[in-house]
Amino acid sequence: MFFNRYIFLLLFVGFVSFCSLYLVFTKLDPYSEELLALVLFIVSLFFFISSVLSLVGYFLRIAFYRNELFLNHFNVSLRQGIILGICICALMGLQIIRTLTWWNGLIVVIISFLIELYFVAKE
Repeated sequence: MFFNRYIFLLLFVGFVSFCSLYLVFTKLDPYSEELLALVLFIVSLFFFISSVLSLVGYFLRIAFYRNELFLNHFNVSLRQGIILGICICALMGLQIIRTLTWWNGLIVVIISFLIELYFVAKE
């Protein structure tokens, strides 16, 4: 099937990003290489979270909305996974620089929600 390529690609990206997260945790010292370790951690975390949430969203959409096209499921779940990945990494970045408070986190979540509403309204 045509969508199996996309699923396997997301699985591959998730596996590679999980391996890179493991390497960042085990091989890099955040005290000696602070900037490099943080950048690699955030980037690999973004790809891991985006791929996992996209796959979970895709399979949930297939389970609940069987009468729609599979491509619509995949596009929506990929978009939502990327938006949630950006939201989580932004929250993690705010926590790393010690500026995360509840209202900053709420603003980031509301911005992510508004971005998703824009795409839903556009369809």
